[in-house]
Amino acid sequence: MKTFKILTAVLFVVFLTACTKDPELGVGGGELIDRNISISFEDEAMSRAELKGQDTGSDHIDRVWFYIFEGDDATAVCKSIRPLEWTKGNHAATYDIKAQLARNAFYTFVAVAWETTSAYGFPQDLAPGMKLGDLVARVGSADKAQMAKSDLFACSLTKNVGVNSHIDLHMKLRRKVAGVLAYLRNIPYSISTAGGEVVVEKVRVMLNTSQNTVFPIWKASPTTDVFGSEPLVGDDKCLFEWNMTGYGHDGKTYTSDAVYDETGEKIQLENTLLSGAFLLPIADFGSDTDNTLKIDLVGKDLILKTFKVANHGRLHFPIRENRLYSIGSKISPKSVEMDNPADLSGNILEMEIRDWDSVYYQDDFVSVNGVAHFISDINPEKYIFDAPGTAFEILVHNSNPKAEWTLMINYGQYTDDNGVVHYAGNETFGQTTQTMTQDELKAASLTDWIHVADVDAEGKFTRCTNTIVDSEGDSRVLKVVLDDYAVKRDLDYYTDLVDSSQDVSTPDGKGLRKEEHIKQFMNDYRTAYLELRTKGSDKVIRFRIRQYNTITFALTQYESGSPFRGASRLDYGWQFNGQTGKPEIVQGVDYVSTEIEWGFHNSFNISFAGQGVMDSYNGEANFIMTRNKCQNTNNKNLRLGYKTCAIKLVESERIDYNTYIENGQEKVVNDRIDRHWYLPAYYEMWGLSSYMINSPGGSDGDLCLELYHMNRNDIYWVSTGDFGDSSNSYIVYIGQNEQEYNERKTQLHKTRIICNFE
Repeated sequence: MKTFKILTAVLFVVFLTACTKDPELGVGGGELIDRNISISFEDEAMSRAELKGQDTGSDHIDRVWFYIFEGDDATAVCKSIRPLEWTKGNHAATYDIKAQLARNAFYTFVAVAWETTSAYGFPQDLAPGMKLGDLVARVGSADKAQMAKSDLFACSLTKNVGVNSHIDLHMKLRRKVAGVLAYLRNIPYSISTAGGEVVVEKVRVMLNTSQNTVFPIWKASPTTDVFGSEPLVGDDKCLFEWNMTGYGHDGKTYTSDAVYDETGEKIQLENTLLSGAFLLPIADFGSDTDNTLKIDLVGKDLILKTFKVANHGRLHFPIRENRLYSIGSKISPKSVEMDNPADLSGNILEMEIRDWDSVYYQDDFVSVNGVAHFISDINPEKYIFDAPGTAFEILVHNSNPKAEWTLMINYGQYTDDNGVVHYAGNETFGQTTQTMTQDELKAASLTDWIHVADVDAEGKFTRCTNTIVDSEGDSRVLKVVLDDYAVKRDLDYYTDLVDSSQDVSTPDGKGLRKEEHIKQFMNDYRTAYLELRTKGSDKVIRFRIRQYNTITFALTQYESGSPFRGASRLDYGWQFNGQTGKPEIVQGVDYVSTEIEWGFHNSFNISFAGQGVMDSYNGEANFIMTRNKCQNTNNKNLRLGYKTCAIKLVESERIDYNTYIENGQEKVVNDRIDRHWYLPAYYEMWGLSSYMINSPGGSDGDLCLELYHMNRNDIYWVSTGDFGDSSNSYIVYIGQNEQEYNERKTQLHKTRIICNFE
């Protein structure tokens, strides 16, 4: 039986022409000063391996060229080109060069890294005198196969060099190419056609356009997307393929042996295909009928079946630099831990898009004592989960040698090796074991809010629990489930005190100083620790988990019940970056996708938006009513419209797991059945807008964005349809005075989910 081969898609890059002699550097004839320039590179982006998995890095890079441009925009002129004495795999080195630079002038420094065998090169006339905007990577005579293995890194830094004789440059090389990885299983052996069964001879990964051959190295803003140009000659849209001739089969699907490395470690699962390719970024030219990526099964020169590749339901999307588009998941090329190949037994394949810098390894102790440890794609030092409950995967990697391990959750405290005490709970509000009893902590939602999904021997879910013990000491991927964190806070609007030496409270004891209110709001999160213990070792490995509380606000009007609600910290379509903790658009989702239609914009929505049936005070009631009517109707258009409307798209189930003991056995159940995070009703969304206006940062655009991730004058949908015109729904202008604004439901606007505290 033939073994599936991994494509060693270690892409490498190239810059052919260079010059090491510096012309005189001067700005407008200004005085030149001899400078010693020390260049160092950040190690974080350089520590991974090759495109056999998502942790592909740059250890293969063996050449780095350094450019000095006079100026800070696309017209800046190149004054120096020189190679650095780069040592392959040594990212911590510092490189010293000399140059003459003008006083107090702006220069742009560029580093480009590649490998000797790369497909990319620069124009033959690349030399001092070229413009920064002309600095591009260009495919020469290389073929598609060589492009698939060609990587490219670059970085730039602009600064005023002042008058000092020594200049330190700290730079971070980032990948300029993208990558597509396909890891597949259940590959059909044959497909039924009108002419009978046809054997699948090839499996092809296809683009909707030819690959680009030219790509700019420099861009004016690090947040601006740039794409390649000059498509490959021949209109070849096939990125890579497998020839299935000679593979084994069982009559239904192709079969293959697992793949092992030279040490005997399994690196690819049996009965799978694994391959990948680098490519230059491609703009989104697709449509709903012409998706960006697809997989074709080919036999007798016919396309027997096509699998559409989707990302969060989107079939077309741009291919961006430094992103890996992964059809099926393979975290590491060195093992099969967390492997999850895409299944070709269906019709649509869901793809994951990741920044190549987004895999966090907690492996500091592996080489020291060999205890079991965590591997995760979030950095616990910077990442804080949003308030709505969620689940994430984390790998417990076995110890060496293997030994039983136990995972537990610490809601109390621990003392580190330096004698420093670290508390779980919410330190900002003084809610820790230092000040509160376990019952008080439970009432404040500070215990029993993390649970782990346990599975049986076949990998099927069995229960949620607080403790996992693996007596065999095997590596395991665990799903960690977080409850909602929705605890009402007092609406103590801030008071600015001129004398900062005064007490934090105002004379009547109500209201916090602006800076204190901001501090409380930004640090209103709870903390707990996953703790991993290996049998036979005293070492405890901890993984910190933090989660934000909701934004507490009050409705501008209400009829009954509590007037208070809790809002998530981010809008629909946004997430906190796993490595930096900063807000970002969900990977693979364009900005326009974070703004959505209200939906129900055809005539059949009259029963929801007309006749005064929509609630103006409780969006959860609107969701439940809409769901019940749409799920119990024979109207096909109504059912389809419901699936894509804002009320349905943004909703999610509340999570509030609690642990009980029944007959001496631990039992974890969700106590919030049929409760939801939902699209706010009219007075709810105006209440959130009003809170933002009257709270710290409401009048400061930058601070407002930092605190609430909202901009004044942004438009948000509410779940309350226009009572007068069923084609419209009400909207809220953030920061404006409350009044009845409405728009057609086909318009695209932002949304944010909220919940009831009750």
